[in-house]
Amino acid sequence: MTKERYLRRFARSVRWQLPPEEAGEVLSDYRELVEGSEEGRLVETLGKPYQAARLLRTNRTYFRWLAVFGVLAACTLLPVLYLLGMEGLWRLARPAGLFTLFFVGAVLLSHFWFRTAGVKGERRPKALFTALLAVLLVVAATAAFMFWLAWYILAVYHGITLQIPVPLGPAAIFTLRVLGVFSVLAGVIGLVKSRTEDRRWLALYIVSFTALFLCVSVYAVLTAMDVSASAVDWVGPWCGRNVLLGIAGLVGAGLALC
Repeated sequence: MTKERYLRRFARSVRWQLPPEEAGEVLSDYRELVEGSEEGRLVETLGKPYQAARLLRTNRTYFRWLAVFGVLAACTLLPVLYLLGMEGLWRLARPAGLFTLFFVGAVLLSHFWFRTAGVKGERRPKALFTALLAVLLVVAATAAFMFWLAWYILAVYHGITLQIPVPLGPAAIFTLRVLGVFSVLAGVIGLVKSRTEDRRWLALYIVSFTALFLCVSVYAVLTAMDVSASAVDWVGPWCGRNVLLGIAGLVGAGLALC
């Protein structure tokens, strides 16, 4: 293993297992040790990168981070399970209210954690804005579909017949599931990079969660509509709730960039 490869692997392990301030100091010290060691015997001398980092961590601090990461990841994983068709998991709860609680709780917890235990780099990560743009396009596409769906429902309610070239239900559900899974993956990447690189990557997690929430909201309408309710009665509040939470997500992401 070359010195560059060893340092790269060690840096990833240290930044994941140690608080940011400690990780920076450890990396500085280990860089000198690696440079002064024989390249062919790095593992024998210093140990494997992950094992070397594990010896330096404080288990209590590390497990606290794992608990926070687990909660934040679960807040996105549970809604996507619903989106993938596992509605039976929520028979004893109201998904809309429960997922709203997940969303608000995750945004507040993530901001609190990374504001107190995260590090802000000197420069904004360039890759972050590319990732944010991709997810924002997902949010925009989902929001546009949500408003089109509301218009379509109201049109049908008022007796207007519309010709749609593809089956609306299956095509919409497949699209929402793909976008939902994409949002979860992007969100987890944002969490990992918030820990290992720059806390401003938290913006990617929040925007991704916003996209996921909108996908779940539209999916709930397509699969669990109460036909006994008047469309005029519920479409307005439904759109209003999602607009407010969408704005809240974008504001939360904006604060994460500060």
